[in-house]
Amino acid sequence: MIYLAISFFLFGCTAFFHVLLHRVLTNHGMKTFWTTTVFLFGFLFTFWLLFAPLALFGDNNRISSWIFIPLPLTASLSYILLSTIYIVFFASPYAGISSPSFKILALVDRYPKLTKKEILRHFSDGELVDKRLHDLVRLGSVYKQGERYFVSLQGKKIDRVVDWYRELLRWNAGG
Repeated sequence: MIYLAISFFLFGCTAFFHVLLHRVLTNHGMKTFWTTTVFLFGFLFTFWLLFAPLALFGDNNRISSWIFIPLPLTASLSYILLSTIYIVFFASPYAGISSPSFKILALVDRYPKLTKKEILRHFSDGELVDKRLHDLVRLGSVYKQGERYFVSLQGKKIDRVVDWYRELLRWNAGG
């Protein structure tokens, strides 16, 4: 149990440090997506902290087989999963993800009994398409030549990952 507690604590420290770093860089007008690399350093430190005592004080025969190290390995994987989830949520604004589904949910929660027509009044083409298109161009996922838009190599990579993820989870639609 102590291994998971250490992993969760170090994740919390890394997330706190990430938020501070993000705010400082944002205040200086710098792009901050790459600040998520602090989670890699946090993982390396977590991994070292969890496995160093075993390497120093444990049975060397047990250390040689990963099968016999379930707790530090589970704690390390927990750190990876928490970091991945955090980064996905942090990265969503960078990908232009401002979910219309969430906005609909919030509207219906705030104003019960809305009709479809009333809900549609809260959306515009600018909000649904223009903003996202602008964000994709700004982030380099899409580029514009004349009046036409094309996906960049970065955009293709993102599209492949999202397609693979949706296929993996059998998600047909999003938004």
